[in-house]
This record gives sequence, C-alpha cells and structure tokens, in this order.
Amino acid sequence: MSGKYYIGIMSGTSMDAIDCVVVEFKDESFSLKAQQSFAYPVEIKARIKNIFAQDYQLSLFDFGDLDYQLAESYAQCVKQILAANNLNAEDIIAIGCHGQTVYHQPQGVRKFSIQLGSGNVLAALTGIPVINDFRNKDMIFGGQGAPLVPAFHQAFFADKDMPRVILNLGGIANITCLHPKKALVGFDTGPANTLIDQWIHKHRGEAYDQAGQWGRGGILLPELLDELMQDPYFAQSAPKSTGLEYFNLKWLENQLSTDEHIQDVQATLHHLTARSIAEAVLAYQADTKALYVAGGGACNEFLLDLLREYLPDINVQAINALGVDEAWIEAIAFAWFSYCHINKIKIPFSATTGSKKDVIAGIYHAC
Repeated sequence: MSGKYYIGIMSGTSMDAIDCVVVEFKDESFSLKAQQSFAYPVEIKARIKNIFAQDYQLSLFDFGDLDYQLAESYAQCVKQILAANNLNAEDIIAIGCHGQTVYHQPQGVRKFSIQLGSGNVLAALTGIPVINDFRNKDMIFGGQGAPLVPAFHQAFFADKDMPRVILNLGGIANITCLHPKKALVGFDTGPANTLIDQWIHKHRGEAYDQAGQWGRGGILLPELLDELMQDPYFAQSAPKSTGLEYFNLKWLENQLSTDEHIQDVQATLHHLTARSIAEAVLAYQADTKALYVAGGGACNEFLLDLLREYLPDINVQAINALGVDEAWIEAIAFAWFSYCHINKIKIPFSATTGSKKDVIAGIYHAC
C-alpha cells in the first residue's frame, strides 16, 4: 500500500450533514490532515425521512436506488476533500464509511442493522478500498451492534488517573464511561437531538433548535417529563442501544394531551435529554470528574446548561478541551475502524455491545 491516510465518513441519525475527514494513525495516536462538512442531499434526506414516516415501508427499487445514490454523494464528498487538500486516491489506504442507518434491530433472535450507502459503488467511484457494515458481525455474535464509538474513545481519550465520560449528542445520545480502575462501559442513553429536531421541524419548519433558543423560551412541564422518563428503555440495563425507530414523534405524541403549549413541550424535550443522560452517568460512574461533549448537540447551549444543572459536581465541557474538534469525532472513529480492519485488529466492541466475542469489524470492498 502506497498511501498513508484513512478517510472517515459519517452521516448520523439527524442527517444534518455528511462529515468527511482525512486522518493519519501512528504510534497509538492520530493526526487530522483534513476535514470538511458537506450539505446532506435534500432529495435523499427527504426520501429517508419518508421511510420513517411510513413505518419503514420501502420498495426494493427505492432501497437499491437510495443505496446507490447515497454512495454517489459520499463519493463526491471524497473527491472534493481530496482536491481541496492536494491529495490523490493513491494517498488513501481505505475509506471507513458508516452509512445511513434506516433500521436497527438490536433485540430478538435475529439481530440486524441496515445502513444505506453501497460500499461497492463508493469504492468504484473513488478508486479507493472501502470498509463498511461495521455493526452486523457484532450482532451475529449476540451484540447490539451499538454503540461502536466507545471503543475509539477508550483507545484515545482514557486517562490513567481521572474518571471521565465522553458524551456524543447526535440524534441519539450515547455515553462512554472511562475509568482508570473499572471496565469500559458505553451505551445509548436515549434521545439527544432527534425529538428536539423533529418537534421544531413539525411546528416551525426549522431543521433544528439553534442553540436551544426556542426550547429555552418554554417552560418545563414536570408531569410530562416524569411520564416520558417512565419509558422502560431508560430503566433497562446496559448493554443497550436505540434509534429513530423507537424514539420518534409517534412515541412522543402518544404521551401528549391537547393542552400542552408547543414551546413548553420543546423545553421539556431538552430536559428529557439532559435528565436521561445525567441519570445514566450517575448510575454507572458516579465518581465522574469531567464530561466531554461531542456531536451536533454540543452547539445547543441550552442543553449544555441543563446538563450542568443535572450534574452540578461534574465539569461539563466540549471535547475540544482534549485537543480535537467535537464536530469530527465520529468521522475520525470510522477512519480508525477502517485502519483496524486493514491491520487485522479486533476492536473491543463486546465491552459495550454485549457481543460474545470481538471481531475484525466491517466488510472490505476492493476498488
């Protein structure tokens, strides 16, 4: 292999952007060569949202067409970031691409997870080998297939002295409990931005609540918050994972009357995210000293303020304090997963997914 870099591509459950990074891994460290965020294709985003709205009904044609189109979009992102940084396909060893999750089934006898974005198409259009489908082999061996990123957090952000938590605020929130004297713990705590985003989009036509300003202007509805927190998912023990097929507007609206002011519901949804995270942190690592926030929700100032209220004894700050921009963490993680695949390194996903064994994760697609 003549290349020295890996590319990571991440488009999360919120579909707010396609994040692309170029990374070099060396001596148990990484350096970010390039990073760029691309607008999510409007037509593809609308079609994927329609899958959720129609209870996951999708024709085989639409499935194949979306799979192909999304890979074409990923390929354009790769070509643009390479051109902008005077790089060629030959400089890249492999692309690690998460793909777009459209269904995640972590329970039952036959567990599986479906991500759109064809690895074959992406490899063919870029001339770079692609690693994708990182979840399903873990699930075959009994794991939840999620969350995956805690293994990356442990490899690069653990501290030998201080208990800390890495919090990712995407559509769904997940925490990684890093303790110098205890085993790794990581799981999805519940909704992060997804309900907040869906509610403001329904009632104001906006994609997200900028800095949480609309939510901050509402009033907490304590009885509604308590009712939402009664959902059995929050009391379920780790390992556990969830997604938009569970926490969505139908889930929320089933628990609403017609009396709530819509802005007060938005405030309460912010509290739901903060409280469910705080209770999970205190239950699994009560001696945490610092909580580092990554993901799109790190820009929601109201949400961060609420986290500080619910966790008054923990220093809550952006993960930038650890030397890496919060916006790129997950994309870097998938670049690392591709590095591990190429170098035949088994990633310790089992610590957080509950799998019976660790495996060389992902599927290789030659260019």
